[in-house]
Amino acid sequence: MAKKAKKTFSATVIKPSTIGDEGTPTGVHLDNFFSVMNMTGRKYMFAPCREFWPASSVNARIPPVVLRDANGQPLVDSDGKVIKLAANKWLDKFRPVEAVTWAPGLPLQIQDRLISKGGWIDRQGVSCFNQYRPPHIKLGDASKAGPWLDHIHRIYPDDALHIIKWNAQRVQFPGVKINHALVLGGAQGIGKDTLLHPVSYAVGPYNFLETSPVRMLGRFNPFA
Repeated sequence: MAKKAKKTFSATVIKPSTIGDEGTPTGVHLDNFFSVMNMTGRKYMFAPCREFWPASSVNARIPPVVLRDANGQPLVDSDGKVIKLAANKWLDKFRPVEAVTWAPGLPLQIQDRLISKGGWIDRQGVSCFNQYRPPHIKLGDASKAGPWLDHIHRIYPDDALHIIKWNAQRVQFPGVKINHALVLGGAQGIGKDTLLHPVSYAVGPYNFLETSPVRMLGRFNPFA
C-alpha cells in the first residue's frame, strides 16, 4: 500500500505490486478486479474498462487463490491441505471498495472517503473506486493547431477566445468545475462537430458523450 501523505484528504492509489493502478496490463488477472461492497448481489469492477462483472464470471476466469502467511508460504488446515479461497471471496476480503464514483483528476482508488448523493464523507479505512479514465494521448506540436484555431475564429469570431479557453480548461484541469457550459448554435453544416472532434480525443473519447436536443430537453435525463 502506498504511504499516505499527511493531508486532510488522502487519495493515494493502491498499486498491486509494481504493475500499474489497473493491475496486469494484458489478459484477465486477479489484480485487475475490485469487489464493490455496496452493490446488491455483489459486483466486481474490472478496472481496465471500468465495467462490472458478476462473481460467476470472475471465478470462471480466475482459479481459487492460495492463502499465504507473512513469509509467502501457503497456509494449510488441520488436515494438511492448502487453504484456498474462490477468487470473488478473495477480492471481498483483500480488494474491497465501499462505493463507486466518477471523479476526474483523482486516482483509481480514492482512499479514506465515501460518496453519497454527490457529497464526500471523510472516513478512515474505506475507499471509493473511481470510474473516470484519464485520456492516453501524446502531446503534439502546438504550432500546427492553426487550422483548428482558424476554424473556430471563422464560425464564432466573437466568442472564439472564450471557446478555446473553455476547451483548454476541460483538457488541462478535468477535476476543476467551470460551472457553466458552452452552447454552440448555428446552421447545420457550419462545422460545430469539426470544432469538437479533436477535443473529444484530448479529454478521452470515453469521457465524451453525444446526445440529442430531444433528450437534453426531456423531463428525465442524466444532464438535468
